[in-house]
Amino acid sequence: MKFINLYDYHSRPEELADYDRRYDVTLYHFWRENLESFSGEKIEDYIDLGLTHITNDASLSIRFAQHFNKAFPEGEEAIAKDAGYAYSYATQVIKERFKAGEDAIATAPRLAWRYATDIIKGRFFKGEKAISSNSYFMKEYLTYLEKNNIPHEDITL
Repeated sequence: MKFINLYDYHSRPEELADYDRRYDVTLYHFWRENLESFSGEKIEDYIDLGLTHITNDASLSIRFAQHFNKAFPEGEEAIAKDAGYAYSYATQVIKERFKAGEDAIATAPRLAWRYATDIIKGRFFKGEKAISSNSYFMKEYLTYLEKNNIPHEDITL
């Protein structure tokens, strides 16, 4: 299926809906329509098509990385800004610490707790403030640390 960018063919594209987001909209539709037909190919094949603006969109970057089940360094800056995408990238794609995304993950109590137990398998110092803001997650975090003999005497409820 050939994808046509109507914004390029319109005499006054600025009057069309979403003109200010034309690259995002174009990319979204390209992605939806062509993902299956490109399955199995390499990330580099997409980049060769000039779709480098995927890297500026966290949602597209994480979906891209998940589809190929491979790290996508070009999109990591965008992914790192969103706690949910950063956590998903760490747990589903790279399956290790995603240091660039830890500041974002550290702001979300549930994700910080899960990141500590699923990825770090220990204390997540950056995320302890957020974790402690939720009594359930704090209790689970402390239980995990205790069960795994991880020092945590300095943490108070």
